[in-house]
Amino acid sequence: MRVHYAAGKEGIQIRADALVAGRGCGRGRGQVFKYTAVVYYQRDEGGETVADLKVVAGPLKGVDVPAERAPAMIDEYPVLAVAAAFAEGDTLMQGIGEMRVKESDRVATVLAGLKANGIAAEDTPETLTVHGGAKVEGGGTVATHLDHRIAMSFLVLGLASEKPVTVDDARPIATSYPEFRNLMTGLGASFAEADGE
Repeated sequence: MRVHYAAGKEGIQIRADALVAGRGCGRGRGQVFKYTAVVYYQRDEGGETVADLKVVAGPLKGVDVPAERAPAMIDEYPVLAVAAAFAEGDTLMQGIGEMRVKESDRVATVLAGLKANGIAAEDTPETLTVHGGAKVEGGGTVATHLDHRIAMSFLVLGLASEKPVTVDDARPIATSYPEFRNLMTGLGASFAEADGE
């Protein structure tokens, strides 16, 4: 799926060329969008289901994500944890043990990245709880373990944190999502090499 973003004061416009059943605007990403106002326009184009989204940020509220949602959004939990850091209250993600056997132990890696950036969180073998707050300090360095989703998620954290966030290795992003840096720049991100790199 190619996604094109346009950022402005009225929100972010996202034009998606294709939606994957159960992963696009449906069950999977719907949890993240409970934090925001979303209007999406779904249509068929050339035999594929496609959608355009308009996302407008609003006050974030912690949520409980039940275990039955895990199979549909297992790869989205790192960025959900980042969004939860800015939410009022706690976000509990249940049934996420599969994250421990992905490119890295994503639960442990996300937990360490959150804590490195001043965010209170804890885990169990099957859950991750993030204690959100309106302000996120940032300023930490995140060990990505060569996991592209970890790198991208914590660079997204840096868009809204008080201090810049550093990832130890962003190279895997270029392989999995080469447009990421340009899209982030379009949303206001700036990138710099960390000292010693």
